[in-house]
Amino acid sequence: MSVQRDYPVGATTPTMQRRSLLATAGAVGASALAGCGLASGHETLSDPTESRDDHGETRERDLGFSDGGDPLADFGMRATVSDGAVSLPTEIWHRDGTDLTAIEFRVRVTGDGESVPARVWIGAPFSGDGGDRPSLSLYPSEDGRATVIDVHELGDLRDETTRLSLRVEPLVESATTVEVEGTIELTEGGSFGDSFTLEGTHEFGFEAGVFE
Repeated sequence: MSVQRDYPVGATTPTMQRRSLLATAGAVGASALAGCGLASGHETLSDPTESRDDHGETRERDLGFSDGGDPLADFGMRATVSDGAVSLPTEIWHRDGTDLTAIEFRVRVTGDGESVPARVWIGAPFSGDGGDRPSLSLYPSEDGRATVIDVHELGDLRDETTRLSLRVEPLVESATTVEVEGTIELTEGGSFGDSFTLEGTHEFGFEAGVFE
């Protein structure tokens, strides 16, 4: 038995109402997706200004990054050789209103232009007010020519100047260069603000035999 319902001409049927609702929902979804595309901008800065200050056995290097002519961040290192290893205290400053979200270092030691083996130690930064320590990983690079240090989930440290303690011990006497390639991630203005990737390399040269 079939049931047929008659609707006056011009009336809105249940099927028409459902189609109208679906069309409206689709329009709202499209608007939301379009809005997400306007959320933020990203910029990679890979041409920092380098400053050097060598005194005695200590070598200091600083890489300054700017955004539109305004200082954005500094990535500084100081190298001193003792007991067959290089101590590399590191400091990363970034301007107020920015958050440090990740740090990656690639540490490579060379002698006669070739990569040589080395031991690498890293002391993680920690917050003076008892906050959480950041997550830290240390592992060989895919090509085996460098050691990768990965620091992320900085927690309470994200809006502070961050200091790390790095030490590199070359395992062969022919080592003459220690290179640290840094990639630093910053955000500004929260989830819908801007983000920056900072790329810069510190290179320290030494006389042959200093690591005997």
